Amino acid sequence: LLPRNKQLNMKNIISALTILVTAITSINAQERMVVPGTKISMIAPKDFTAATSFSGFQHTTTNSTIMIIVLPGPFDQIASGINEENLRKAGVTISSKTDTIHQGQKAIWVRGTQNLYNITFSKAILVFGDSNRTIMVNIAFPINQKALAPVMYRSALSVNYNEDQRKRGDHNER
Repeated sequence: LLPRNKQLNMKNIISALTILVTAITSINAQERMVVPGTKISMIAPKDFTAATSFSGFQHTTTNSTIMIIVLPGPFDQIASGINEENLRKAGVTISSKTDTIHQGQKAIWVRGTQNLYNITFSKAILVFGDSNRTIMVNIAFPINQKALAPVMYRSALSVNYNEDQRKRGDHNER
């Protein structure tokens, strides 16, 4: 038998492991979905539905969106245009810009805010690609919905481009 204080610590560890396993199981249970009109698949956040006016997903109750844009053209060229000056013209104030890797390809992750319709939105843009195409994952949610941030960021990072995937719908990349 362990001393009483070690028994309590063991109970805490077991409780934490149970919560962790439950969280991992629920994440793995979410289904990868094809983004209509693209060769993109992703795990959409719970309660988000396929958007009808753009390629991606939306949560109408919170005015939150994940928009997917597939652009013909090299990542390096397109990524160079995603800068403070150009985003400011679109009303986006950048708080950070980080070089990273996504799906083994060069990528950038931009975060900031944008005011639209008298609402301040938190924005994050994941941009990745190769010499032939660039994929932009643009997420937006009202800043008063901060609990959505980690869920939407994980969803953006789940984006997968598959050249062999059949496209469904007719939004992008015909």
